[in-house]
Amino acid sequence: HFCRHKPLLEKMECILEYGDTETVSDLGTDVFHEREKKGIFARAGANEDDPSSPKSSKVDINVVRNHFHSLPLKGRSEEILFLRSAFDRVLDEHNSEVVFVEGQAGAGKSVYVESLRNYATDKSGWFVAGKFDQCQTVPYSALAEALSDLIDLLQQHDDHEKVRSQLAGHLRPRDVRTLSVLIPNIREFMQVPEKDVSESRTEITSPSVLQLQLALRRFLHIVARPCHPIVLFFDDLHFAEDDSVDVVESLLADEMSRSLLIVCSYRANEFDSSRLECHLDKHIVSMRALTVADVKGVILEVFPRCAGNATDLAEVVHRKTHGNAYSVTEFMELLFEK
Repeated sequence: HFCRHKPLLEKMECILEYGDTETVSDLGTDVFHEREKKGIFARAGANEDDPSSPKSSKVDINVVRNHFHSLPLKGRSEEILFLRSAFDRVLDEHNSEVVFVEGQAGAGKSVYVESLRNYATDKSGWFVAGKFDQCQTVPYSALAEALSDLIDLLQQHDDHEKVRSQLAGHLRPRDVRTLSVLIPNIREFMQVPEKDVSESRTEITSPSVLQLQLALRRFLHIVARPCHPIVLFFDDLHFAEDDSVDVVESLLADEMSRSLLIVCSYRANEFDSSRLECHLDKHIVSMRALTVADVKGVILEVFPRCAGNATDLAEVVHRKTHGNAYSVTEFMELLFEK
């Protein structure tokens, strides 16, 4: 709670009111990891209760939070363009590609890949994502998350009857039963009879990895189409169990794959993507740390009154956080709330 850091927060207030960047260098590292988000006013010595005060400024908290959320994207215009270009190639050439996004914890990998969602959707693409969790004990958790969302998108689309018919002709009954264990909502989409649903729940409790690999490949061969290319994002691959990694590798090695962009993010020091067999066009994006200029840009957006000392403050924040996007974001939120 903020009351525990009152002396430190009083020092930070000096920054907002007087541009005193010297005080920041004395802040303890614990301040950089405060997570409480209660602030509504950004003030520089203003009287919040007096709207007529020339220093008073009620800010749009949603706008500011958008600035914080997009902070990991600062200075990454080339990387964003690269990811969009990969999707455009999949869209235009009907091929499949894979992009590995690597970086340290807090580098902004997830936010970076998620920035592709609206771009792909605007071009009739389908963006689905699954995040691996080190505390998850259920196998294939990220696969199930992403593919369940994909089924929901199919269900809502105008030509879902056509896709259902194509899947019925392409998938074997065993494929549907295997996939239904991983993706329960595929039963409703495929209109599997209740008798078969009951059997799939009792007879297939843990599909073999090979069965799942083959069934998933056949499924994506039908669902990923030139008119609706798919972005399949697997986040935090370094937390995936071996069976999930094997399934992902199977998709990367599928030479018959079309209209599919697979994006995998991972911590570079905890996972080696070179060990994966991959027959698709492969690219690697390394997420660098934010620069002082990147941090300064955010400071000017959120605290325009600090323009005169923005560079000094950015240098201090950068030195304390080493340009880690997550740490910078945490600290900027704390400053804003104060």
